Amino acid sequence: MPKNAIIDPEHGIQSVGTSVANGVFHMAKNESELMWETMALAKSNQEMIWSSVGSTPLTSALRKICGIKPTDFAAQHVTVGGAYSPDRCKGYELVDPKYFFPVPWLQANQLFEANRSLAEWEEFFSDAYSVDFFRTSMGNKKKVMRPKYYGFKKPAYSYLGPKFCPLSFFSERTF
Repeated sequence: MPKNAIIDPEHGIQSVGTSVANGVFHMAKNESELMWETMALAKSNQEMIWSSVGSTPLTSALRKICGIKPTDFAAQHVTVGGAYSPDRCKGYELVDPKYFFPVPWLQANQLFEANRSLAEWEEFFSDAYSVDFFRTSMGNKKKVMRPKYYGFKKPAYSYLGPKFCPLSFFSERTF
């Protein structure tokens, strides 16, 4: 366990590597037990610490709904299926993080490095529905230039920008 890991005292959840990401989730009903439970846990948390109103209460709420005790997964990462199956979790289901976070936040710098061809980026993002560059978390103020300023291998922005956000991407010399 990392030295500075934040542990949820009630449920014993470590906030880095063992929590459900709160960046992407979908609630199809107006009355969502998971959403209400998450909001109650977030409201009851008096400490203003990183993830105290994000992944920590979301993970705690999901574990409560699924009937998962902190001792059940003391040292394991959150996994798709298994303990978090729709049958056990009242219909809630986790999907593989690669669909929304193809790069873990601790490795986000690789998205800014000019180290892949456009074909390699195409393959790399083939299963992703979205990409989080974790720009504010990284503190990285690195700018990405237009694709013509690179050789054969380009940063991820030079692949994704022109394809999905050409107006924004080409509105400035660097993005």
